[in-house]
Amino acid sequence: MTHASTLHRRSLAEASRYLLAHPVEILLRRWNWKSALLSGLFRGAIFFSVNIVAGLHSAIDAMLTEMAYRIVVTGAFASLAQWFRLVEPAWKGALAVTVQLSVLNYALGFIVHWFSGTPKLAMSLLVSFSVSAISACFQFFIMRQGVFIVEPGSAPLWTDLKRFPHAVANLLPNRRCWHS
Repeated sequence: MTHASTLHRRSLAEASRYLLAHPVEILLRRWNWKSALLSGLFRGAIFFSVNIVAGLHSAIDAMLTEMAYRIVVTGAFASLAQWFRLVEPAWKGALAVTVQLSVLNYALGFIVHWFSGTPKLAMSLLVSFSVSAISACFQFFIMRQGVFIVEPGSAPLWTDLKRFPHAVANLLPNRRCWHS
């Protein structure tokens, strides 16, 4: 299991330069299947719930579209959060991840759902964007604690799920993850 405190810390500029020089390594080779799976399930449920008013068929279509999209894209986006989790100070990494991922999620989500004909697109994307901003920041701090990391030596998903409540408790005010 790896933990951010035992790994090479980096500045935001260093992390950004490396990402720009090696996007395939960061986005594809380090694709985060754990986050992809969990996000696909969670976000699919959001789109189903919002679109059920348009009928069961529309809700299922919106859910399946979102699940397919999230499973592909979230794995790459989570690899960004995983990469930026080692940025110091932590708030700079959190801000970079939150802004970058929220904007990318919104833009790509709009394109995917517009082409697929999602009926409640504006409301679906508004809810999804809000969740993206919160979840990107949340994911960043969870990953700083070594949870939901996909790299050599990382814990299996089951172990991450067991560690998750403790990692969430560490996000409370005056806890160690906010200070660095």
